[in-house]
Amino acid sequence: MSHDSNLIADLQALVSTPSVNPFDGPATMPPAEDAMASLYERRLSDLGLELGSQDVRDGRRNVWGRLRGKGGGPTVMLAGHLDTVGVAGYNQILVERYLACLECIKQHVKGHDFRQRRR
Repeated sequence: MSHDSNLIADLQALVSTPSVNPFDGPATMPPAEDAMASLYERRLSDLGLELGSQDVRDGRRNVWGRLRGKGGGPTVMLAGHLDTVGVAGYNQILVERYLACLECIKQHVKGHDFRQRRR
């Protein structure tokens, strides 16, 4: 599978995975973000990173991966949220539209090498 195909597959998996934060409302069990945390863990593991996680609140957890460098350079940390904010009208139909959009992007970029230098 090409890097571009992996990217599209990862985006499709992320869009398809429910992760709405309940904020201070009643928490679901398992927490809504648990599926996203598990997805991140699997993907980071597939990439060969060292894994870590920590429960933050009510079974909700942070997940991270570590890729050790080979030199003595500075540490770089990329941080993002696993949860999303629920909005009125967000439902399976909207998710299907995003997935269809990603499929269009996949067809458009098929065979294109984005690593080529632009002039």
